[in-house]
Amino acid sequence: MEFDDLFGLEEKIIRHGEKIMSLDSPQGTMWKDEYATLLKHYEKMYKQLTRLIKINDRQQSKLSQANTILEKHSKYDELTGICNRRMFNEMYEREWRRCIRYKQTMSILIFDIDHFKQVNDEYGHQAGDEILKITAKKIDKVARRVGDLAARYGGEEFILLLPDTEKMGAFKMAEEIRKDISKIRFPYEDKTIGITISAGLAFMVPDMGNDPEKLIRRSDDALYMAKRTGRNRVCIFEDIRMEGADHAG
Repeated sequence: MEFDDLFGLEEKIIRHGEKIMSLDSPQGTMWKDEYATLLKHYEKMYKQLTRLIKINDRQQSKLSQANTILEKHSKYDELTGICNRRMFNEMYEREWRRCIRYKQTMSILIFDIDHFKQVNDEYGHQAGDEILKITAKKIDKVARRVGDLAARYGGEEFILLLPDTEKMGAFKMAEEIRKDISKIRFPYEDKTIGITISAGLAFMVPDMGNDPEKLIRRSDDALYMAKRTGRNRVCIFEDIRMEGADHAG
């Protein structure tokens, strides 16, 4: 029985009791006083029950709000508002299995803001925080499809999960982000700050024999190459591997 139905029934019982008490009946004089006392106790108990249920409803509402906030903090980066590393790991594992099942190519992009420590040292951490927020929004904007996921990976690093995405599609996304970031002038107090971003790209068709971490390591290696060769560029792991083979030859 729902609480509203219960309250309605309780009200009817109390009103019925009051009606009986109002009747003048010779047969009722013997138990009228006792019935009046019971009815008074019943009304008191009913009011207490109502109050307890209202308190419980408020507590449940507060608990629900707290759980929502806790869930948000556990999956989203507090500063930038995009997904955090934990959320990325959960989605990555799920999308990896899906790409195995359907034999689809998965691409990973890892981004790093160039000379970010220098920005913090020169302009302060508040400026650095604003740059992180705007950069996160730019990266998150290209994650349009179901399964795509942008996340803050740590510090000034961001990662973009692109299931069912071939190399050139992922490269175009990375270049779009890189160019957009390089054009922005971040307003801060009476100054404007210009930054650039580097990216590493790796892709593969996952299978049961692959370690999921391998694809992320490859993306990280490509990012390292982008930083080492001048920054403000996108490097592809496949190109690194080919370059290494040329040098070996």
